[in-house]
Amino acid sequence: MTQLEWLTSESPYDMLRHLDGKIKDEAFMKFSVKCCRRIWPILTDPRSRAVVEATEAYLSGNLSAADAAKINWDWNVADEAGEIQDSAGGSSNAAIESVCGLGEGHAQQVAIACRESSGIAASDLLRQAGCPQDIVIDACKSAMSAEKVEQCNLLRELFRHHPGSLAEGA
Repeated sequence: MTQLEWLTSESPYDMLRHLDGKIKDEAFMKFSVKCCRRIWPILTDPRSRAVVEATEAYLSGNLSAADAAKINWDWNVADEAGEIQDSAGGSSNAAIESVCGLGEGHAQQVAIACRESSGIAASDLLRQAGCPQDIVIDACKSAMSAEKVEQCNLLRELFRHHPGSLAEGA
């Protein structure tokens, strides 16, 4: 990916793939946390928020890996029991499941789940209000597209000081 491709990319997934092998796993986790912070209003279950906050605290050195893993484990148990909900029909659960995961694959999963959650949340009220399906679909697509753009901006912001990671090749 060239510098120009990086600066104009509209695909956070291509950008994440480009960074694979060039940045530490913790940098992918940091991106994942920032994606989840973008959909914070959708994360209505305190246990989901606790996983994001624990990952953040771990990354900043304020929480041990064991303590972060315990919070994540508690969330997983609740999720498997069907107890975790959000304001987007549970669509953010895939993001929470992967927010503390290592590597590009987990960051991709978080980005996808956050994008989908944004779209579902944006269209849900319209659907409930009985709006025509085409308006509901347009709202969903628009929100998902906007989230993709913001994820690209997040990546550019996070890695703007790493010109070596943006050089051609990979």
